Amino acid sequence: MKVLLSSFGSAGDVRPLLGVAHALKQAGHAVVTLLDPAWCEIARGAGLDAHPFGDPWDSANIANNADWTHPRKGSVRMLQELIIPRTADLVHAAREAAADLKPDVLVGHHISFGLPWVAAELDIPWVMCAVAPSSWPSVLNPNLYPGMPDRDRYPAWTIRVGTMVASLAIDRAIDPHLNAIRRTLGLPPQRHAMLRGQFSSSMNLGLWSRSYRPACQDDPNPSRIVGFPKFPHAGHELPPELLEGIEEARSIERPVAVWSLGTTAVHAGASRMEDFIAASRDCGYVPIVLTGSEGAAEQARLRDGVLSAAYAPHELLFPRVDAVVHHGGIGTTAAVLRAGVPAVVVPFTHDQPDNARRLRMHGVGVTVRSRERSPDRFRADMTDALRMTRSDRVRRSATEMRERIESESWDTQVVEAVESVV
Repeated sequence: MKVLLSSFGSAGDVRPLLGVAHALKQAGHAVVTLLDPAWCEIARGAGLDAHPFGDPWDSANIANNADWTHPRKGSVRMLQELIIPRTADLVHAAREAAADLKPDVLVGHHISFGLPWVAAELDIPWVMCAVAPSSWPSVLNPNLYPGMPDRDRYPAWTIRVGTMVASLAIDRAIDPHLNAIRRTLGLPPQRHAMLRGQFSSSMNLGLWSRSYRPACQDDPNPSRIVGFPKFPHAGHELPPELLEGIEEARSIERPVAVWSLGTTAVHAGASRMEDFIAASRDCGYVPIVLTGSEGAAEQARLRDGVLSAAYAPHELLFPRVDAVVHHGGIGTTAAVLRAGVPAVVVPFTHDQPDNARRLRMHGVGVTVRSRERSPDRFRADMTDALRMTRSDRVRRSATEMRERIESESWDTQVVEAVESVV
């Protein structure tokens, strides 16, 4: 089987799709990937055939754009101004790659606009991959979207009405922008381009654990939830100073907490890092801060008792610590769940509020609000949340979730699902 696969976005968007590509390659299939230029070298390091398209994704610039990080409007503005404008580049790259590969199936992230269009031109199946549950609207298992009240339960009628209103708003916000791209490509206009056009009549994959969000009767049809994919990190290791600091903390029986806001939110949430350090000390934790830049990491290392790095592989770091404070991005969420450690989630926008709510409802996480909180209030909330992560109940729930996730054969399920459509 020949597979053409693409993904775009932050690490939480790209790494799961690279995991899918790697699983398919390991199963003996020919896989070509179309990626942001910055990810091509990483993909090639894992033995994947990678081709660039478009301009590199700049996490720092994205985080500094107030419109793209707005708690309610940010997702739509990013789609309109950052993601959709790259669609023509992806279509051209996909057409060129398909001419050489002659693929049997196209596989892509749900915001890989243009891939379904190329699949239709080639008359081959399109497999849509959603990396987070918030990409699958559901009345039976509703998502928490930015701007919604954060509740454990919602009346079904409010979700139905809200879904109708949101669908109209999304169509009005997204269709004109995508149709402008389609015109430049010589394609006719399309309605419901995001909420219907991106879903596949062949196969829709949910790239998360069924223990995190189970299948529902109103999921897209056909669909499978296959588990959290892993992408190998050949040659990656933890910075020696982090390992030494963690071992020293263990030697004096001190717990360790990590501040890790992913690759984009880390820049937007930098102002709250000092409050995390203070709250960690209040609770007896040794703080580790992942700053997103080497300069900020060097500054943090000057602080007594603070461990720091620009970035560190989550799958190597998280199992060694006792709590993780993060933004709720799906990539970090998956790494925390696999590690079996409690989480404190500071959500900003996009899928982050929904992931924060799900972790809380599973009893493995606590939500702390960042926006409209004074430093004193945020520090107090963070202190309370970190104390909650020390409870036996939360730690036991995190361990049980890790064991359920470890029992899932995500790679086998991914391969079987893609093979089933060819």
